[in-house]
Amino acid sequence: MRERPGRAAAIPRPTRRGVALAVLAGAALAAGGLAGRIELVFAGLSAAALLLLSALVVLLAPRPREARRALARDRVPVGSAARIRTTLRPLAAVDVRDAVEETPPGVDLAEARLESEEGRLALDARVVPRARGRHRIGPLRLLVEDPLGLARARIRAGGIAELVATPAVIDLDDVSAVEAGGESPDPRPARRGQGADDLIPRPYAPGDTMRRVHWRASARHGALMVRDEESDGARSAVVVLDLTPAPTSAPDAASLLSPSPDPMDVAVSAVASVAVHLGSRGFSVEVVDQALQPIGRVDEADPRGAGLLDALALVEPRALAASAASPEADVVVDVRTTGAPPPARGRGARILLSSASDDDLERAAARGWRVAELRDDVAAAWRAVRGGRRP
Repeated sequence: MRERPGRAAAIPRPTRRGVALAVLAGAALAAGGLAGRIELVFAGLSAAALLLLSALVVLLAPRPREARRALARDRVPVGSAARIRTTLRPLAAVDVRDAVEETPPGVDLAEARLESEEGRLALDARVVPRARGRHRIGPLRLLVEDPLGLARARIRAGGIAELVATPAVIDLDDVSAVEAGGESPDPRPARRGQGADDLIPRPYAPGDTMRRVHWRASARHGALMVRDEESDGARSAVVVLDLTPAPTSAPDAASLLSPSPDPMDVAVSAVASVAVHLGSRGFSVEVVDQALQPIGRVDEADPRGAGLLDALALVEPRALAASAASPEADVVVDVRTTGAPPPARGRGARILLSSASDDDLERAAARGWRVAELRDDVAAAWRAVRGGRRP
């Protein structure tokens, strides 16, 4: 909740010094009343008035109206630190004893340091997201005290900063199409002197990527036509992220004591890692969901997959009508947490990384997929492709 300027975020509370003064005030009032000593009563009333005045100073002191927050990076991979620097003008009539950034669940506050700089207060904080997604950082929670140190309160200052946590990209070993159990893509380049218009088009089939659409031939035939991959020298890869929610079970004592990563988060990290890896090996990579709807790409225009990582940061499990046919490309990688993919087609490598049940893995292997079990270690699963279950 954002606090309006001039309003306190909490009722002032006495400090230890304030509590000690309140005890002395009470004792003086009691002793003065019992002994009939007016000077003790006056001392007790004066101490109580001082406590009340300190609380009013904290309650009514002007709140900061100007705070500047700067993120060193507004996008970081899961597990990496992001630095936030927030500066504000010193508060009149009160002292700032502490400051901390409010962070949501899924973001850890690893470090916070308050300092004075050129007449301003500055908080340097380091936050580490543990879950992908869009996280709201802030506002600041300031611990302020009156000048005598008798009363304090927590107030809020500054606005909200958004931090996007992208999936972690893991370095993967090279696994060629031959090692993966499929045939190598045709290495012959397109014949010199022939452009895309000279390639032999064929009718569109479910799973074909939109980049292969031959628009001139489509207009001529009155139906969607695509360039034949056999005539195109570009190497292509499709990575399928199945967003179907995995079945859940009641947690046992072991999982409560040592919780494992969310399977969908592991799958998303695997998709990001495989896409970036294949892109760095010269593939034009398209990432789609189980309905073959595009999520993002890694290609010459975006070789590091920045746009893809932003999209993957925000994907959530959802049930979609899955395509009945697998995509066609030189390399197809299917990543999922439940079920089995449709029968593999085409000559290239067909790889499945899955945390589904053994029955689903066996069914996928029978459908022509090279299967590797995906648990917590993405790199280990990718290495296991070499020795995975063969069709």
